[in-house]
Amino acid sequence: MAWDGQGHLEHGRGGTFTIARQILAGDIPYRDAVDQRTPLAPYFQAAVFALAGPANTTAQHLALVLLIGLSAIMLWQLARRMREEGTGIAASFWFSLLCMVLPTVRDTMPAHTSWYLIFFSTAGFYALIRAWNSPRPWWASASGIAFGLSVLAKQPGVLDYGVALVLLILRWLIVPEDRRKIFRLLGLLLAGLALPLA
Repeated sequence: MAWDGQGHLEHGRGGTFTIARQILAGDIPYRDAVDQRTPLAPYFQAAVFALAGPANTTAQHLALVLLIGLSAIMLWQLARRMREEGTGIAASFWFSLLCMVLPTVRDTMPAHTSWYLIFFSTAGFYALIRAWNSPRPWWASASGIAFGLSVLAKQPGVLDYGVALVLLILRWLIVPEDRRKIFRLLGLLLAGLALPLA
């Protein structure tokens, strides 16, 4: 727990906020500050603090709202690219609504690691759909990078990456004429994942 600079006690995210402020002071996570979680959240929060002020939790909430909004847009666009725009609009609406009403009031908008995982995994699936229909190989690499950032946000991000791999492998088994394309996508996806993890 930590104070948010406005007289309120922070629960849950105080640890990542503290590490974020230590990053700004030149400290290194896992050497100078320890958390059992992966490091993306404190680095992201440190960037927000660097731009908006060292105790500006309002800016952290605004950044979180932006990530949630962009996630909703990517859900819509992902379904739209699959020719299911109605499904995409419904998914975007329900995702946004449930983000606000399903958690308890205390848990609705804390800047915890799960929000970053949701954003980067959604970006990974969106980029993978773009890669499927695009001659540009960087979409597949972007998908791998997004999944790598998802893993760095929270360990279960590796499961989302696994889902992407399973989908490509199933396509490889079912549609033999797509095997060369899928093999290339798998290689680029793996290379993209390795980049942020390295």
